[in-house]
Amino acid sequence: KNLKITHGIAAVLVVFVALLTLTGFLFYNGVSKADKNFVAAEQLTLQQQHLSDAVKTLIKTRVTINRVAIRFLKNQQDPKSLAAMAALLEQAGKSAAAADADFKAWQALPRKEGQGEAQATQVQIAYQQMRDTMLASITFLKQGNYAGYGNLEAQAAQDQLDSAYEAWRAVNIQLMKASSEHNQRSLTDALWALLTIGLITGVILVAILILLQK
Repeated sequence: KNLKITHGIAAVLVVFVALLTLTGFLFYNGVSKADKNFVAAEQLTLQQQHLSDAVKTLIKTRVTINRVAIRFLKNQQDPKSLAAMAALLEQAGKSAAAADADFKAWQALPRKEGQGEAQATQVQIAYQQMRDTMLASITFLKQGNYAGYGNLEAQAAQDQLDSAYEAWRAVNIQLMKASSEHNQRSLTDALWALLTIGLITGVILVAILILLQK
């Protein structure tokens, strides 16, 4: 009788170990997927942050340049006004450099699955066009060449950058949403696996107690 009980307990323990191993693997798999999805979501967020900052800062650069252009139109040639315009152009140059820093940080980040290379290329072309236009604007205004500044297609460059950025951003938001949903599912799977481990443990303990009472 004792031998049968021992064999029964051993069999229960074997089943327990097998089920525990399986559910433990499922739990680890769920947590691992959740961790990967979290990292992916973090990288997508960082991409959007850098590119958004680059675009906004470049547009801010244009606003600063426009302030100088308005002073030119008003023919403000007194020393105080000229000094103010020079300071604004210096500020615009620093602003353009800050935009470049964010844009390079965006370029350095690895592309995620689902992000088309064509869209990234369009953003790069549009950004470069806008940046070159802003730098040319600064140069012309520093030289007092308002006609040269006026011939630049600044608005067209900005519109192109806005369009390329919004198209890229729309895809990025969808990827962030999908990553968040996958992350939630993975965490739910991990919690179910953990609950299953608890239930299996409880059932096995009850089975062992029943065997011991026989």
